[in-house]
Amino acid sequence: MTAAGADPEAGMKYAKIIGEEEKAVESVKFDFLGVYRPAVILGNANTPGVLGYVMPLLHWAMPSKYHSIYKNDLARAMVAQSEQAFLAIAQGNAPKEATVKILEYKEMEPFFVKGESDEP
Repeated sequence: MTAAGADPEAGMKYAKIIGEEEKAVESVKFDFLGVYRPAVILGNANTPGVLGYVMPLLHWAMPSKYHSIYKNDLARAMVAQSEQAFLAIAQGNAPKEATVKILEYKEMEPFFVKGESDEP
């Protein structure tokens, strides 16, 4: 898991460092590497609770890669994508070369469970 906007060529120092870290991990050449780039992660102790109300109201005005994501949705996407990759490898259906898949909000969204995004 890295962060939205990660890019070794980015002008912002944080995004640049995270992008460089992604490239370093990619160089290991795992059979499959899922790189998850969430923006604001909602429902955890490190994110102010008020953002859970404010961020979704702003989604219409932001590119999807900067949409907030609930921690449970992020976890579901990470597990589901990893299971798909593992199954492909186990069945011999994986690409012959190392595969790196970058998932931003839109690519993670199909793994969300409708109505289960919010914290109980």
